[in-house]
Amino acid sequence: MLRLFACRFRRFRRRSPDAYLALPLHDLLTDDADWDEPAWTMEPKGLAELAVTLGWLHGQLPQGFEFFAAWPPDDIDTTVDVSIDELVALVRESRIGTRSRYWVAAPATR
Repeated sequence: MLRLFACRFRRFRRRSPDAYLALPLHDLLTDDADWDEPAWTMEPKGLAELAVTLGWLHGQLPQGFEFFAAWPPDDIDTTVDVSIDELVALVRESRIGTRSRYWVAAPATR
């Protein structure tokens, strides 16, 4: 789930996001994916496409975004501040936490 907030500073954000974007990640899971494991196991082809999508979205969103891949109604246990490069690396290496939320900071001004 990708949640979008209008304010780039977390302490000033409203509790509810301004928009949601649900990406169909279930089809990317391998047959041995287990929600009790620390990270999801996903198909390499799907991970490459997800990494490209997240990189593109980062360039389009001046406020940054929040990303998590959870199986409802699982609770999110951890929030991690990451750069877009760190998130893309986690995705490409199939290390997306099963109960982690990733906050990606806004792109640097050019």
